[in-house]
Parts: sequence; structure tokens; C-alpha cells
Amino acid sequence: MSFQERCYLCNALFKNRRSYTLIESQSLFDNINLLYELLHSQSIKRDCQICNVCYQKHSKRLKLSDQRSLYSARSSNVESMTMDFQANKTTHTVEKIFHNKAVTCTLLGAAETIQVPVCVPPISHKYCSICLKTFGRASAMNITDNIRFDALLNNMVYFRPECRFCTTHIEEEKLSSNAIRLVKTNHVKVAGISADTFKSMLNDIWSEWKRCNTAFQAKLVAIDFNQSLRYTDHDYWTLVGITKENFNGNCNHLGMRNTSNRSIHMAVGCLLTKLRLGLSNNVLATLFSFSSKRVVGKVIESARKSLVKNFVPKYLGFEHITRDKIIQDHTRPLAKYLLTGGKDSAVLILDSTYIYCQKSACNLLQRRLFSMHKSRPLIKPMMCVATVGYICSAIGPYFADWCNNDANIMNHILHANEEEILNWFKPDDTFVVDRGLKKSTQQLKRIAIDS
Repeated sequence: MSFQERCYLCNALFKNRRSYTLIESQSLFDNINLLYELLHSQSIKRDCQICNVCYQKHSKRLKLSDQRSLYSARSSNVESMTMDFQANKTTHTVEKIFHNKAVTCTLLGAAETIQVPVCVPPISHKYCSICLKTFGRASAMNITDNIRFDALLNNMVYFRPECRFCTTHIEEEKLSSNAIRLVKTNHVKVAGISADTFKSMLNDIWSEWKRCNTAFQAKLVAIDFNQSLRYTDHDYWTLVGITKENFNGNCNHLGMRNTSNRSIHMAVGCLLTKLRLGLSNNVLATLFSFSSKRVVGKVIESARKSLVKNFVPKYLGFEHITRDKIIQDHTRPLAKYLLTGGKDSAVLILDSTYIYCQKSACNLLQRRLFSMHKSRPLIKPMMCVATVGYICSAIGPYFADWCNNDANIMNHILHANEEEILNWFKPDDTFVVDRGLKKSTQQLKRIAIDS
């Protein structure tokens, strides 16, 4: 069947219907030609024929556009322009200017337009809004809000909700770079949009901003040590018991890796907060925005292991400092004169201390942690301190039951040679102890240590 038996625009059969030739009306031809160029990037033939349905539709649109154009021209310009239009209405100069404005208004559905640096593709259920090709067998899809927001915010392309396009233009739930290039190539980068379209665009931007703001607020945590500027030194001291500088220094010593669940600062902060405040894992999960108390337990355990491996050996224990440095930098002259007679000997103060803990659910562990002296569960580390207060080592901890008194703990340390303490001390060194270690003085004298 020849093309002349079908409508040039809608491809419908004429049969017994009336047909029209566009060459009979220059204004109607210009109007339809502009629309056709926007959709297909090519002009229509001057001798083409269209059906009665297309003729009536475009005639009404042209008439309405003329009325809007005349109203806008009269209300926004001087009388001379109106008189010039009346005197030369047979010409095409002013008429063409009005028609261009009318086409833009008709496409966007409003009487007045404003120029914005945004590309606005057309709406069609037959043609792709991006590549302007007929869908045919190619699968098509309606545009989603996420794609619209991403195109507007990142590429300055505004798709209206009714737009449809080929599925080949989508990559990872957003428009591909090739699709964005096609849009900017096939359509003007500065569009005239109506007030309603501009309002819809602002509503879309506002909706996306609220969604992003809600998601951002949901990610905010009550305590976030990654944002160090949020807290002062007093806040750090209240939460973890050390200053901000010391906290960051501790984190720099660790060999942990940042994961999706926690960072190094959050893991160390969670551990120190628990040690400082004694909060339960459920409370810590809420404060640090962890998913469950089990995650908190894993975070605390990983931070503890990393501190024991990378931080503690450098700052605690007899291996982190030499005997000569203790004598030169951490021994008071008065203690040296009174206890060693002025000789270069190490002087350390040994005593066990208490660290209170929660009551255990295990009956055996509960009995071994309970102290009859303090009437509550606790553990006992043995502290080795220089005369100036410098902590050399904290050996232990030990249970608080009846068999772990200070003397028994000291005897165990000497027999087991904990932290190679016997290799660190030399003869004529001095231990300052209280009466709780009276039973271990004989053991100390055997290794030539004064007490």
C-alpha cells in the first residue's frame, strides 16, 4: 500500500475518510513541522497528506497557541508592537516568532515560559524520549523517580513522569553515559518551561532533598568518634577517660582495618566507653548504631585483641622499658638514698589492686571471682610501679578467691617467671611491699632481691 493512502503523521488508513494537504495552510505546516523536527530530527514533506483526526487536533492546538501568543504579546509589550502585528499580519515575520513561542508552550502545557539551563526531553508513548526511535519490538519502560532525580541533579536533564525510553539506556539503575550524551545532542540545553513544569521540578528536587536528608539523619549515630570535631577534650574524658590527642594516638598504633560495620576509632571508642562507664552491650548498640549486641561483642573483642597485640607491648610490661631507664628517669633521689644507699639499683613498689566486675552467670566462675574481704566479685592484677609513679607492668589478672592472696600471687609470678621478670631484675635490686607479701619475702631473698 502506498504512503499516500496513509496519514503521514499517525500512519492510519484513509479509506473513505477525508484527507488534507498541509501545503494549503502555511501556518499549520510550520507548526506541525516544528513538532516533527523535535521528535524525529527531520522535516516533513510539503505535499504530504494527513487524516481528519490529525488535522482537527493540530488546528485546535494552533488556534489555542495563537490566542495565548496574542494575549502574552499584548500584556507584556507596548502598543507599537500590537499595531505592527495588525498592519503586517499577512506577513510571516511576527507570526513566526509567536509560533515558536506557541510550540514551546504547547509542548509544556502552559501559557508563559521561562528559560532555564535544563534539557527537557519530549513525552511520547511511541518514541523513545532519549534516542527518538520508535519502540517497535524494542522493550520500553516508564521512567522511575530515582532515574529522574539522578538525571536532574547530576546531568541537568529533566524527565517528566510520563516519559518512556528503551531499556538499553539503563545501567546500574540509572541512565548510561551514552544515553545522557544522546539527550544533550538531540535536544536543546536551554529549555523554555512553564510555571507548572517549573513547580513540578522544584517539588522533585525538594522530595529528593528530603529523602537524602532523612537517609543522612538515619545514618547519624549518637556517639561517633569518626567525627572528632563534634567533641571536646572534656567529652572524650567523660566517655573514654583519656584526652582526644591520646585517643587518636592509640588508634594510630593499631593494625586493624576499617570494615563496613565499624571503623578503628569506633571500635576503640566502644571498648574504652564500656571500660569507662560499664554500659551493657545493648546500650552500646543503641549509642553506636550497631545492629545488635552480638556485633558489639565482636567489635569489642577485635579492638581488645588489636590493643593487646600492637599497643600494650609498647607501653606496658617489663619488655617495653629497660632497667637502666627506670634507674635514671623513674627513681626518686630520696628513695634511692634511703633504700639502696645511693647505689644504682632498681627500686619498684609491688602491690595487688582490685578491679570490680559484674556477677558471672557461671557458678564456678562466680565463686572464684567473689572476694570475702570486699564482699563483691572482682579481679586482682599485680601492679609494679616505680617510685615516681610510673607503671612498669600490670601482671595478671588473678581470681579473688581465698587461694589468691598477695603472697600466693607473688610466688606464682616468681615461679612462672611472668614477663621474664627474673631476667629483668639483677641482684641488690629492691622491692617495696606491704605486709600482705610477707610470706613471699623468703622467695625474694633466694634470688638476691631486697624487700
